[in-house]
Amino acid sequence: MESVNKDSGGANELRKHLEDLGRKIQSGPDIDKIIIGIFDNDAKGNQEFGGLNQDFLPIDSRLKKFINKSIYALKLPIPNDDCFKQYIQEKQEFKFFSIENYFPVEYLKGHNMVTMTPINDVYEITGKKTEFASIVQQENDENLFKYFPVLLRVIDDICGKSINYIE
Repeated sequence: MESVNKDSGGANELRKHLEDLGRKIQSGPDIDKIIIGIFDNDAKGNQEFGGLNQDFLPIDSRLKKFINKSIYALKLPIPNDDCFKQYIQEKQEFKFFSIENYFPVEYLKGHNMVTMTPINDVYEITGKKTEFASIVQQENDENLFKYFPVLLRVIDDICGKSINYIE
């Protein structure tokens, strides 16, 4: 979102941008594009995902689609693995799952990206995300990315693709 908004990126800006796209895209080549906005599954991401206007219809608890357009809002899926079960919380204020949480916690700690929360083994992403993204782009260790297929498969389903990820 920072590349679109210039000032800041975040869930609020993403919500506004998706709603604007839904209103503005009426014809031309953009009408056939699939657009997917991914919200972190944290307190703010859940708030903004839930606050999408009535033009976004729920497909399920994690996915919404703009009426008559291929514009989607996706709440980041939490992997179905024991090391992530503590991130599944009912109360919005206890939700802390961000895309960076797909990386191993020791890797995140090594890059000063996390702060422990009062919930056992739940870490909040508190480091500089843009700098971290630059570091991650240089990584070659495939084990660092082992949980990303959880997200990629959901994106593939939305796009009608079937890709076999090596795990």
